[in-house]
Amino acid sequence: SHTTASKAKISAANKGKVPWNKGKHRSEEVKARIAEGVRRKNRERFLAKLVDLGLTEEEFEAQKKEERRKKDAERLARKTAKGGYTPTAETKAKISSILKEKWANGEIKKREYNGPYRKGFKHSEETKVKISQALKKKWAEDEDYKEKMKNCASQNGMADMRQKISSSLKEKWQDPEFRSYMMEKFKKRRKPSGSLAASQRKKISETMKLKWQDDKYRTKALKGMEKHRKTAPLRLV
Repeated sequence: SHTTASKAKISAANKGKVPWNKGKHRSEEVKARIAEGVRRKNRERFLAKLVDLGLTEEEFEAQKKEERRKKDAERLARKTAKGGYTPTAETKAKISSILKEKWANGEIKKREYNGPYRKGFKHSEETKVKISQALKKKWAEDEDYKEKMKNCASQNGMADMRQKISSSLKEKWQDPEFRSYMMEKFKKRRKPSGSLAASQRKKISETMKLKWQDDKYRTKALKGMEKHRKTAPLRLV
């Protein structure tokens, strides 16, 4: 192939000259002959490629179909509910690399926040109805969503309750009579009866340690603790 310098020389020499084939049209016979020559050349290249790969034409076609099947299956697995596709790890890495480079060069900057973008915005009645119907449907069909929302409501309610109780007790504690009464209660409080013997406690401890080695038991126990922590009522002193 020509070098950049030789291409520039040829271009300069041909400037102003009329191409030899300007205005000429190829006949159907010439077109067919050219097409046949191109097909023959492509066939020769293909056969040479098969020799390099050590495959027959049938094996090559089968391999090609299998690769296409795997690629289609992988793409289908990445398809989202809305019809798009989740990017592959390779694509994510490319995007990340490009964005990091642009950030370093100052091409992109952090967007400035100028206050609530939707301040004063209100949904139309039609939109409100659509949102309501969508949430009702999700509540009826998605058990995970329902459980999550119940837990959120429970946690928020418990937080408000704790805050009210805390404020009430702080206010009461300022009363000397109430404070004296509570201090007297603390003094008279008895220790829990039925304390376990050291040998019994050791035996229970060893049993629980063995149980805790079981993944299924440990997972079940942790889930139970988490559920109890979220749903247990607040204990007052």
